[in-house]
Amino acid sequence: MSYNVENLFDDRDDGTEYRDYDPGSSNWNTALYHAKLKNVSEAIQAAGEGGPDICVLQEVENERVVTDLLEGYLNVLKYRHAVTAPKNGSATTVALLSRFKPESVLVHSVQADDEVTLRPILEVHFDIRGDGLVIFNNHWKSKSGGARETEHYRRAAAGFIRERLTSIRKEHPDFCVVIAGDLNERADEYSAVGCEYPTALAVIGGCPAAVASRKTLTLTGSWEDAVSDASVVFSPWLDTSHRGSYAYAGVWEQIDHFLIA
Repeated sequence: MSYNVENLFDDRDDGTEYRDYDPGSSNWNTALYHAKLKNVSEAIQAAGEGGPDICVLQEVENERVVTDLLEGYLNVLKYRHAVTAPKNGSATTVALLSRFKPESVLVHSVQADDEVTLRPILEVHFDIRGDGLVIFNNHWKSKSGGARETEHYRRAAAGFIRERLTSIRKEHPDFCVVIAGDLNERADEYSAVGCEYPTALAVIGGCPAAVASRKTLTLTGSWEDAVSDASVVFSPWLDTSHRGSYAYAGVWEQIDHFLIA
């Protein structure tokens, strides 16, 4: 499961919160914090019978909120392992809950061309009954400030993921790699913007190689194509009738992803 919990801040004034979630200067308090934890836990438990074995979260403030969520509200799901990426100047970060023990954990700090440091990317390796699994937890830059104006930030993240995919495929060709999280754009983003500028995500055949270059993840809705061509990644959004994962102002969006390589 991948879940952007939307500003899960604790009830302490650390000085790094968004203003609306700063207990020292807003109405955010302990009661609201625990109400938020309860709501998040109920959503995770409702995701399926017994809850997901692995859950990646975006927009958590710190390790404390993850601990409070697990110990106070999700203990019934028996997540024995949790990883929270350190913040690198952002107000929030990403985390992972798992019933399986991670074999290794990497936290990546990525810089865009203008030297702006992006939100951390969490990379977690598992051995699931003899099969290798790698999960990337992402929270890419939003389109606040303009979709075109912020696209280079998402492309920087996509370029880094593409490099890691190439490296993992060379070292562990049999591993399954899942690129999860809130990527803040659609699988067919390049087509959606009228092919006016390069995007971080594009559908195979719908984006010229010269445009895609090394900073675009090329996606397919065909599992057979993804298996036979190491340069493309499978996106369930391209093979589904579901309207989206997130509704804003009455409009469904497909910005939360599980991309499988």
